Amino acid sequence: AAMAILIMITLFVGRIFSDSSKMWKLGMRRVTDGLEGRAALGFMLRELSTALVDDVLTMKQNPTNRVVFKRNTDSIFFISMAQTPGSGKRHAMQISYRLEPMTEIKNNTTNDIPNRFRLVRSSLINIGGNFDCYQNPVWFDNPIMTNFTSYDVLAENVRTVEFWIYGPDGELVNDD
Repeated sequence: AAMAILIMITLFVGRIFSDSSKMWKLGMRRVTDGLEGRAALGFMLRELSTALVDDVLTMKQNPTNRVVFKRNTDSIFFISMAQTPGSGKRHAMQISYRLEPMTEIKNNTTNDIPNRFRLVRSSLINIGGNFDCYQNPVWFDNPIMTNFTSYDVLAENVRTVEFWIYGPDGELVNDD
């Protein structure tokens, strides 16, 4: 009888340890995701704070045909005067942020992961040349800006990202 009780206590303690270990890992993953999300938002904030907007250069919010949790997503396009990494100089950049499906590769085939999204950033740096945004008032519709083949993933497992753009009068710009 004592052996049976000891076995039951051991199984009970083992189960408690297993459950607490799973909860610890889940908590650490949430903390890590939160820190990564804050880092991505901090990067975006610094970059958006250098955005240039005048009577020629505009910031554009474009609706996409991508649906995330029953809502259409947007892309945001703007011109920034940010410091190019490693150069020590500031250059104009055409920048875009958007949500994309997360993908996985199985059997040499790339497939979207259902209901999993990532926040991506694409940029085009202008060093010493003429920028398309000064010649073309709808520069953000240029295929080079909408069909990026290279981009940086800022955050994965993104659920929602919202941008609110306010005009010079302080009113919210509704870009339907």
